[in-house]
Amino acid sequence: MKNNLLIISLLLVLGCKKNIQVATSTTTSPFTITNTSAKSGGTITNDFGNPITARGIVWSTSPNPTVALTTKTSDSLGTGAFTSTLNGLKQNTTYYIRAYATNKNGTTYGNEINFKTQSPLNLLPTHYT
Repeated sequence: MKNNLLIISLLLVLGCKKNIQVATSTTTSPFTITNTSAKSGGTITNDFGNPITARGIVWSTSPNPTVALTTKTSDSLGTGAFTSTLNGLKQNTTYYIRAYATNKNGTTYGNEINFKTQSPLNLLPTHYT
């Protein structure tokens, strides 16, 4: 009888998975877009009791960028709104961005937004006939 009780107890403990929550984040639409930079940001609305240790914007020319990339900002800690400047972008290029937030449970991402950097200004004179 004790063995059956022990087995049932072990199954209950091992069968229960804890719902690990990382954070809740959203991505702000980009603004002040130039040919080599843009501004964006995000809002971290909930850390579920686990302090945010990193947050920012990650970007790529391919969808679903992650923090494994070097193309990211690091914008203070904690919950709330933040603004980031994305530098070193290529002109006339489509980028995919996401806000991210990291705590001890992992990293979560906001919604993905894409935008295109501006083309360089046409420096050749325009001739009218």
